[in-house]
Amino acid sequence: MRVDLENRCQSLTEELQFRKSIFEEEVREMRRRHEKRTVELDSGMTQDYKFQLAQALQDLRKQHEEQVSIYKEELGNTFQAKTEAVPQPVPAV
Repeated sequence: MRVDLENRCQSLTEELQFRKSIFEEEVREMRRRHEKRTVELDSGMTQDYKFQLAQALQDLRKQHEEQVSIYKEELGNTFQAKTEAVPQPVPAV
């Protein structure tokens, strides 16, 4: 009877070690999958951020160019008005 119990104990110990090793391998695999998914998400977020940044810069550039164009036109009109307002010299006879 004692030998049977020792054998049973040994058998259960080996089974426990086997199940533990399987569990640890499953945990490692889940971690690898999680890390891979995290990297994929980070990569996707980085690409999305870069796209949004490029779009925002393009919008700012367009707004700036429009403002510069308006400023040039106003400056040209002001210059034209001031040059027309300057009295012309009277020709000498």
